[in-house]
Amino acid sequence: MLRFGNITEIDVSKCYARVKFLDDGIVSAPLQIVVMGALSTKFFHIFDINEQVACLMDENSEDGVILGAVFSDDVTPNGGDKDVVRVLFPDDSSIDYNRNSHEYNIDIKGKINITADAEVNLDAQVVNLDAEVINATATTVNIEGATNITGATEITGNLIVTGNITASGIVTATTAISTPSLSGPGVSMSSGNITADGDITSDGEVSGNTVKAGTINLATHVHSGVQTGSGSTAPPTP
Repeated sequence: MLRFGNITEIDVSKCYARVKFLDDGIVSAPLQIVVMGALSTKFFHIFDINEQVACLMDENSEDGVILGAVFSDDVTPNGGDKDVVRVLFPDDSSIDYNRNSHEYNIDIKGKINITADAEVNLDAQVVNLDAEVINATATTVNIEGATNITGATEITGNLIVTGNITASGIVTATTAISTPSLSGPGVSMSSGNITADGDITSDGEVSGNTVKAGTINLATHVHSGVQTGSGSTAPPTP
């Protein structure tokens, strides 16, 4: 027979519960709770104390099973939308799918942990991440396609680029820059050296406290054998 009552006691280890029946107030023996799977694929959910349930009992109500919970006048379904499948938890966390709008929403008030022994694949037209901090720990991070970054970017370690680096502003370095060719609208070095195996070309002025061509200081060098008129002087003296 079908009987209704409220949970009075639960045994989490065995997935059993006792029920106080509404019609006579008698408390049942421990009853098994019917679940969706209990062998290779297991599904576990335990009822709360005082939760109203439906039970299938034998004719003497000595043995039976708990079929599931039922809503009462005191506890009503949340939302009232026939197109929404929802799981609502006591801390207001929720998981729901709207079959009309095709939206799947997960609202968790705490932490979400996902662990996989193999790959985790995400295939979507657009993936949006909105967080104060995003941490990624990996031996190698591979990104295919164009990458657009708005804001400051800080790299600790070596940066290896196969191809060109183009800057619309000033490239500033506090240590040495070594490259076969370095050119651009503006290059600023706060300290350190610029080393180039090729030419350094500038459309503007090249200035500094000391500017040398080889061992010759261009600002302070002197010439010997100075002559008047159109004669030539001797080479510069280092």
